[in-house]
Amino acid sequence: MFESVIRNGESWTQWMERRPEVRERILNTMGVEPFPDWKAEGKWIREETLYGCSAREFVLEILPGYLCAGTLVLPEGPQPGCPLVFCIHGTASEGRRNVLDPEKHPNRCYGIELPQRGIATCSMDLFGFGEWCGNGKETAELRKEFYRAFPAWSLDGMWFRTHRMAIDWLTALPEYRFGAVGTIGNSLGGRVSVYAAALEERISAAVVSCGISPNRTNIYRNLPGHARGENSPRLNAETLSRGKPPWEYQELLALIAPRALFAVEPFNDPFNPYPFASVECFDRAGRVWEQAGVPERIAFLYHGMGHDVPLEIRHYAYEFLEKQLRRSV
Repeated sequence: MFESVIRNGESWTQWMERRPEVRERILNTMGVEPFPDWKAEGKWIREETLYGCSAREFVLEILPGYLCAGTLVLPEGPQPGCPLVFCIHGTASEGRRNVLDPEKHPNRCYGIELPQRGIATCSMDLFGFGEWCGNGKETAELRKEFYRAFPAWSLDGMWFRTHRMAIDWLTALPEYRFGAVGTIGNSLGGRVSVYAAALEERISAAVVSCGISPNRTNIYRNLPGHARGENSPRLNAETLSRGKPPWEYQELLALIAPRALFAVEPFNDPFNPYPFASVECFDRAGRVWEQAGVPERIAFLYHGMGHDVPLEIRHYAYEFLEKQLRRSV
């Protein structure tokens, strides 16, 4: 069903020559980013202790007048070169708190569990969630306001920009000297994680859970009227115009190579009813790591635990992140 990323007889060098065209084709469906030369400025708000970890809350102005809230959680006695992992929440009204609360959300609490293993984490509110929803505004209302302000852009673009600028700011801070950067996320967080890892070369390793949702087989979710259909309006419009998507997930995943990728997908996910399509996309993308000579940097875990990340799954994800991020230092 899905085309191979590596063409017959194509070498790694030839793929790398063709890679910029694939990247540009995906970026084009994210729309036109406003204020492309904007330099984000951050401000520390307060310090606190979260489940025995030192945490610092901040706001980052990612667009003029658009302040995004985030939380940096540090391991005990962080050393120079400590890895930094962005923990990306899913479709949760509380935003980043969804990955910072082991009591309320025991299966999504990467933002706390990773620091307990010696890795710093940063969790940002995706636009439309968490502290963006101040003054009683709902996510749907915020999305409408966003597209009135930026009709040529996309929420996918906004979420990617948020993490790109957070990397800019955090890695330049004189009080910290972070090592390799990673991402982890489930559901919407998985989608944002795979976009970020594919398009941001500074990310050395990514864990993508319930985030491979092929455009071709899950197309109904991209159509106008569906909540996810608002994530990338240009992608939807081009799909309707062409009669097929302008890019597919094996191409998006392939952009991560030769950096590390751990994909986690359930066969009983109600939001992705055609799981074998996700497996096929992964398989097509995996050939790129083979061509690069680093097949050990890509892994796939297929499970029956539904649209979640229980402890058994997180254990493998954390082990993978630790190995790959410390290898990258």
